[in-house]
Amino acid sequence: WPKREVRDDLEALLDAADAGVRRVALEGLFPSMQYTPASEIELRLINILQAHTVAEVRASAARALGVFGGAAAESALIAASSWRIDGAVRTAAHEALGRLRRRGYGQRCKRSSP
Repeated sequence: WPKREVRDDLEALLDAADAGVRRVALEGLFPSMQYTPASEIELRLINILQAHTVAEVRASAARALGVFGGAAAESALIAASSWRIDGAVRTAAHEALGRLRRRGYGQRCKRSSP
């Protein structure tokens, strides 16, 4: 798992305009994503969000879902945004929901996953 300063930089790159840069940032955060087909990224991130034992990893997964997630990510992010025991994950999930909805996924507009 990347050190804090590297992780912050990689998460910032999730906002890059270039899709290739966003994918490299994702792979830097989650090396196992290197060989994951684009069609499976959302499901893998949801699994990390829901099951990983480290809160920082779950928070990064939530942030990445805001960028790479589609309609399926909404339910997982809604659930995570209400978790009482984990403030950092809850905050990241809430922010990711906003990003997801600005991208046109979620309650306002149902699109298929990227």
